[in-house]
Amino acid sequence: MHCDLCKPLTVADLRDNDIYHHSTLAALRNSAESGCVMCNLFWTCLVTSESYNVDAFKTHLEGRFWGDEDKQALDGLTDTAVRLRAELHDNGAETMEEHFQSKIHVYSGRRHGPEINTELGSAVYGWVGLYARPDSPSARWVSGREVPPDPSSDSCFHFVTSWIETCDQHHGCSPGKETLLPKRVVDVRSSDQNAEPILRETRGVYGRYAALSYCWGEGQKYITTKETIAQFRSGIAMSKLSKTIIDAI
Repeated sequence: MHCDLCKPLTVADLRDNDIYHHSTLAALRNSAESGCVMCNLFWTCLVTSESYNVDAFKTHLEGRFWGDEDKQALDGLTDTAVRLRAELHDNGAETMEEHFQSKIHVYSGRRHGPEINTELGSAVYGWVGLYARPDSPSARWVSGREVPPDPSSDSCFHFVTSWIETCDQHHGCSPGKETLLPKRVVDVRSSDQNAEPILRETRGVYGRYAALSYCWGEGQKYITTKETIAQFRSGIAMSKLSKTIIDAI
């Protein structure tokens, strides 16, 4: 169910404008409790925000503001309405940082001009991250995509393949040409699903490779040593690898 304010909302509406939503924070809460799924999402993002302040919420819900005794000095700074502002980037975004910033800001409270100012009193703020399906009209502005629960699914491989293709074709990325390989690489190219990956010593060979970057953690036992290198040249037992490495392979 969607309330009358949420029904007409579109990504295009939010793209370039601040949208005035419910007239008060209490009205947003009431709509969420009445069953509007969008209002419930906005309300939840506010009460779970890192900037959540119990006192600010209490005064806001009661229609009061810190510093009300100085109404003349604060004249024009109070805005009780809940406002929405989208942070979106079209498909022409030039940096990966921009691609992962699709979100809707939800806020209400004291303001100075167009900006919210938490130092002026009772302001509440939160944000909702966005994703869109590739075939959705919103995908033009929302670059985030749903994360499949199974990393070995076809959709995951499609995502990874498209990312690599983007890097290969992007003017600011490596063109993906063959380069001098590291001294040792793990060969995972076997078409046999049951075949074990093999450690290969490259000896100056050129090729293409991918590097897995993550925190190794402590207590790693299955590593390349003088005692294990001969075994790894024949095959690396998948059952002894960490789940992160297994998923990467």
